[in-house]
Amino acid sequence: MDDIKRKKFNHLSWRQWLLLLSMPACVVVFRHLPNLRFSDPAYLFHERIGAIIGAVIIGCLVPYGIAWVCGLPMRRSHVGFQCVLWFLAPATFLLNLALLFDCPTCY
Repeated sequence: MDDIKRKKFNHLSWRQWLLLLSMPACVVVFRHLPNLRFSDPAYLFHERIGAIIGAVIIGCLVPYGIAWVCGLPMRRSHVGFQCVLWFLAPATFLLNLALLFDCPTCY
């Protein structure tokens, strides 16, 4: 019985996977795409690779890790894990939107 609870603790449905993948997409669209106006193709390639890797780390791995760590003290609570994920998604969206309007030309 205890093994079943542990498997469900950090299990994501398709909606949560979509939510988790929308966070890095939000980072790329709001922070990196407006700044890719340079004509040097080598620079653009490296910038795109860096933007994708950074967006996955910041937008996907960090929120999942924060939700997992927050769920542990709550006795591996699936509800706590999901609440943290659903809180971080709009916070990521609003933070990136605010950064875009605050400083549109800087990272």
